[in-house]
Parts: sequence; C-alpha cells; structure tokens
Amino acid sequence: MLFSLVSRRDDAPAIVRSSGASLSYADLFARTSRLAEALTASGAGPGKVVAVAAKDPADYLTLALAAWQADAIVLLLDARAGESLPLAGARRVGVVALAMGITEDGLPKTLDTGVSARDFDPSLGLILFTSGTSALPKGVLLPSAGVAHNVRAINAYLPIAKHPTTGIVLPLSYSYGLVGQALTTLAAGGTAVLLSDVMYPAKLVEAMVTHGVTGLSSVPPSLRLIARAFISAG
Repeated sequence: MLFSLVSRRDDAPAIVRSSGASLSYADLFARTSRLAEALTASGAGPGKVVAVAAKDPADYLTLALAAWQADAIVLLLDARAGESLPLAGARRVGVVALAMGITEDGLPKTLDTGVSARDFDPSLGLILFTSGTSALPKGVLLPSAGVAHNVRAINAYLPIAKHPTTGIVLPLSYSYGLVGQALTTLAAGGTAVLLSDVMYPAKLVEAMVTHGVTGLSSVPPSLRLIARAFISAG
C-alpha cells in the first residue's frame, strides 16, 4: 500500500542528494525493485519487519521504499552514532533484515542480528521507537492505512504540489522526516532534496538555494536556525 503512493515512473527528479547527484522516478523504481527482490529473498514480506539504518539519506529513503515494495513493515532506526543501537533495536523487534546501506551493485548491505524474525500483523506499515528519555524506548506500531491517510492529509493542506522541490533537513529515522516530508513529496510527484547530512545552517541555506528548494517543512528549532542563516546571508 505505502509504496503505491509513489506512482510516478518518468525521468522527473525524485531524489536529490546534498552533493547534487539526483535520481529520477524511473531510476528510483528500478533501484527499489532490485532491492525489494533481494529483501524478499531474505525473507521480507507481509508481517515481516525490515529495519532501515543507513547513514546516507538517499540510501535510507530508497531502502524504506524497497521494503514497502516487498510488502514488509519498516522499522526506523538511527545509525549516526554507530551500529550498536540499531542492532539492539533490530534484535528487540525481531527483524528479517537490518539494512545499513546499499552496495555498489545495488543490493542491501545487511547486518546479521543473530535472532529469529518475528511475525507481526501484516496490516502494519511502520514501527518506530519512542525517544527513551525517561525509560526504555517503546515500540510504536503504525498501520499502513494510517500512514497513507497521514500522507494524503498533509498533501491536502500543505501546498507541496505547487512548491514541489522540498528541502528535507530532518533525519529520515524520524517519522516526520520519512513520512511527513519525503513520502508526502514523492506522493505529490515532487523532488525530495535530502539535506539531513548537511551540518550547519549556513550550509543548509546555501544548498537549498543551489538546488532550487521551493518548500521547507521542519520542527521549530530547526526553522529558527535556518531563518537566522537566511537573514545573515542577506
């Protein structure tokens, strides 16, 4: 269900990296299809969970889409601090695959979790952990239908179709980054400019200008820093 939200298959740009390298919708579909085939061979499918923890934002988004194309459930994990936390999270859930990136051959880079895969309700589309600020992080289970409704609702009130080049500055391991920004942009047929690997606000402003970003949606602290950088840049 969730992969079907991205229906474009032409040469329009779907993903742009901070470096400027881009991937068309046709190329994205070819890449996710190859990855989905490999994930399916590893056991991905309805009721099975694929954990995504790639450090590269474009790989992260592509792997999540591929897991949905394989009809699997996606577990969002963050590997920016190393592999130990994603490995622990993947073991807690019992994933069929822990995808840490994409090889040069277009196949998923996976880590062996050492635990057996669990079966979940196949109607689920997404699993994410709470922050764990006061206790052990808790797993939140989101149905595919709810995630899809969220995407459609956001596109109903945000003018993404009119301003289709979206700057995405939040990590895609956040549900708002992956669903509220990247998936909504692709569902609207726009271009997701992935900038979460750009470290400084001034550099973010420079990248957004360079890549022709026309829309930006983020959390208030991030928006304040970006606004100050815009003002400083004149």
